[in-house]
Amino acid sequence: MLGLYSVRDVVVSARYVSNAWTAGQRQNPNDRSSPFVWRLASANDYAELPVNFTSWSSGEPHRDLCIGLFRAGNNMWFDAACNNAYNAVCEIRIA
Repeated sequence: MLGLYSVRDVVVSARYVSNAWTAGQRQNPNDRSSPFVWRLASANDYAELPVNFTSWSSGEPHRDLCIGLFRAGNNMWFDAACNNAYNAVCEIRIA
């Protein structure tokens, strides 16, 4: 299974781009009040983990399905429609 890093470790790569997507999504895409989870995948594994830490921007979340990072908001979180075109924050395993 993919390991989790702190949000501070992950957002370093998002510092110099526009808004970015994370792996956070609503647990049930048909229920916009369902909790958010991290959906992590690799070539041989898939995991759905609870979101135990949050860093929502003021006024967030709304009732959208996916979690993104505001570039102009000090990498605070927002939720939006998953089909918006943003960069992605990716996790890679470093041996």
